[in-house]
Amino acid sequence: MGPRVSLVIRVLLLVCVVATPATALAGPGSEAGAVDRTGGADEIGAPAGAMAGPVGPADEATGRPASGPSAAASLPSAETVGTIGTIGTVTQQTAAPESAPGVSIAVERVTPTTLAIRVRYDLPASVRDLRVVTGETEIRGTEGFERCESNRLCWDESTSEPTFSVRYDLERYTEASTGILNDSVAFVPAPRLYTVWRTSEDRRTAPLFAKRRYDAYDVAGERTVLANAMVFHGPHAEYERVTEDGTTFRLVVPEGTRLGPSRERLFDALSSASRDLDIGGTDREVIVVALAGRSRASTVGLAGATVGNAYWARAGSSLSSVQNVWLHEYVHTRQRFADRGRAMEWFVEASAEYYAARLAYELDLVSGLEYEWRFTSHRVSASESTLAEPATWERPTVPYRKGTLVLAALDTEIRNRTDGEHTLKDVFRRLNRDDRRLTYPRFVATVVAVSDAPELEEWVDRYVKGSPTPQYEPREPEGRLPNPPRINEVAALIPTTPLGFGVTAIGLVIATMLTVGVLSTIGRALWRLIGAIFDALGWLADVLSGRRR
Repeated sequence: MGPRVSLVIRVLLLVCVVATPATALAGPGSEAGAVDRTGGADEIGAPAGAMAGPVGPADEATGRPASGPSAAASLPSAETVGTIGTIGTVTQQTAAPESAPGVSIAVERVTPTTLAIRVRYDLPASVRDLRVVTGETEIRGTEGFERCESNRLCWDESTSEPTFSVRYDLERYTEASTGILNDSVAFVPAPRLYTVWRTSEDRRTAPLFAKRRYDAYDVAGERTVLANAMVFHGPHAEYERVTEDGTTFRLVVPEGTRLGPSRERLFDALSSASRDLDIGGTDREVIVVALAGRSRASTVGLAGATVGNAYWARAGSSLSSVQNVWLHEYVHTRQRFADRGRAMEWFVEASAEYYAARLAYELDLVSGLEYEWRFTSHRVSASESTLAEPATWERPTVPYRKGTLVLAALDTEIRNRTDGEHTLKDVFRRLNRDDRRLTYPRFVATVVAVSDAPELEEWVDRYVKGSPTPQYEPREPEGRLPNPPRINEVAALIPTTPLGFGVTAIGLVIATMLTVGVLSTIGRALWRLIGAIFDALGWLADVLSGRRR
């Protein structure tokens, strides 16, 4: 009986000692006790109906299921942002005249690498003549048309609803990086077909897929989405967001694809970018396709590509990243300098990469530290390549790295020389509005005109036509966000030589050994203290049980 009583008393004494700080020491009126009780009330005693309604956010967007809901495993996030092919080449469309024909298009995938496209026109009485320029596209059938030249169809006036059918070979895109082509979906550049019609007053020409140039435009079937220069076909779900400025964003999510960001966040970011990126070149409609499955583009490391007013991006790409593929490709849709000299090729990717990073920063998608580190790391890894001479580029990433850094520094130079009244956006906007060929002299002249600083011509020559890399000094983005923290000192501490790495490694080993030794000493001291406490408790239990007097 004695030993059992002694053991029970030891346990009770230990519980009392452990519980003392939370009860006797805190007291009923202390903050610690109040926090405990308040927490319980919030969790259990919430008012009735407090949890009624949806737990998550409201509907993320207006969803229009095309072929069932979107679900499946997510795709890996992209580490690099790449764009190959014709970028942002479609000019802004004008509104359709009242005398324009209507168009109805039906698309069917007849083989893994072939699309069958059927086109029907609805001609108003004012149309006197209609021709279709087919180029190299294979014509498979017509009604109301006759061949008038090797690559033209001419309306024979036998019906006001003439039709033609073509077979579009996709074989060339199996090894291309501008689209998606897999077993379930095809997202490829549209065939080059043009409509030419004449009325008693004028003669007009329009690409077949330029929807706003026609009086009415109907796309038959739930599996097809048409952009100005791209065709999507396959099972998918589609969602829309119309911005305050009238831009419609259409998000196409192929069946079996899971987005990295939520639709709500993605639409918010794109809408804000549409509002804040005041560079002109807007489209009334922008189509975004999330990459589903594997394709040539995904296997070579690309994260997205843009053609006209449509682009694809890897579905798992992060929105909270300075390397923001969703914003990078959107900037491409705003570029209007398809006709450019070789000395300005770098500007296409550099401007998209720079404004993607800056928008991510200004929209609070990334921190100021991440934003500045992006450019600091670019300077450390910048090559001696000359931007204006693509033949000198050591690797394809030169515009993304050195080009982005040059534009960031140039933006700062313009802001400093105009006291913040003008920025690189003003240069971008003027280049977009000018229909002339984008050449290096025109770029330099625009920079000088915007900044009213002739000395900037020498600055641009040094960093664009020369090999040096500028030092980027960030400034408040239009006074809305604070400057990113300075991290040049941190960058300077990073070892860059074998000796530096060796010294760093030895230092880490020594620091680890010292830390382990200190922790071991503290552990042994705590173990001795616990032993002494249990010895004291044992002595007290023996006294209380009568075994020791």
